[in-house]
Amino acid sequence: MKLLLAFSLSACATADDAPPSQSSVPSSQSSAPSVSSRQPGQLGPRELASGQCGLFVWTGDARRRFILFSDSQRSQAALATASGEIPLQITSETGSDAYFQYPVTSYRTETGETVNLALGDYRDTTSGRSYRSGTLKTTRGDGWEQVTPVIGLAVCQPPA
Repeated sequence: MKLLLAFSLSACATADDAPPSQSSVPSSQSSAPSVSSRQPGQLGPRELASGQCGLFVWTGDARRRFILFSDSQRSQAALATASGEIPLQITSETGSDAYFQYPVTSYRTETGETVNLALGDYRDTTSGRSYRSGTLKTTRGDGWEQVTPVIGLAVCQPPA
């Protein structure tokens, strides 16, 4: 059984939150959108391999764009930017881990920019940990900082 992001999505939504848009999360009845159909500034669907864990992060606004995928076990992540997807290297992790993912994580881009994720206000569900609030701060090389409100979901694909 493959864990799809759509399967875990129910753990991320609350009565106060609308689920991410269909353009960022494939349903189990339809095929995933192609790269060309994705909106700029969002990641394509991610599928976890057997035994793999990950942290899925969406913008906290009504559009719920999927903007960050993090894999602490591999010390790597991917961030959606206006110009496309960029790889990130994990530089530090703190807080109580859930599904091998940490709520406070620092990343570095290949060009030296810093990205800091801080998630809070969580609840544990049967399929993962849902974070209802957080911030993603991107510090550019020139010192300017962009702050994005976010929500997240830490999950693991059960071993085969």
